[in-house]
Amino acid sequence: MKKFLLPGFLLLLAGCGGGSPDGDESPLGTQTINPDANGAVTSEPAQAGAIGPQEEIASLEHTYAQAKRAHESAPDEEAGQAAFVRATVEYATAVMSGPGDSREKYPQALRLYDEALTLEPGNEEALQNRQMILAIYAEMGREPPKSGE
Repeated sequence: MKKFLLPGFLLLLAGCGGGSPDGDESPLGTQTINPDANGAVTSEPAQAGAIGPQEEIASLEHTYAQAKRAHESAPDEEAGQAAFVRATVEYATAVMSGPGDSREKYPQALRLYDEALTLEPGNEEALQNRQMILAIYAEMGREPPKSGE
């Protein structure tokens, strides 16, 4: 079944995920993309009064920055590391699926997933989403950015 989820998600990203790596911009507008625990994706109208994608990303970026500072000040603390990995993956996923130019958001999400995977190599969400971005680049016949670019 997973073989059918990736193409569907790729089409969903191409259609309303904020553009292609070629720069075609297509903001999410009033749609919210929700991957479930099995990787299936649903698209629902945004609820009235809900924060927008940009605000959500900014909030997750703030949480990521706080968790990173806490982890850097006590790198051996297991709970802090777990919180940092969780915040990093949540932020990366919001960046990946949020509005914006794919030439900017996919490389940023890849860097964030790599950062999380350095600390937790078996993190399933980071592994799956990183692979999904790499598959998008492969489908388009483009090389993904190298780490640090």
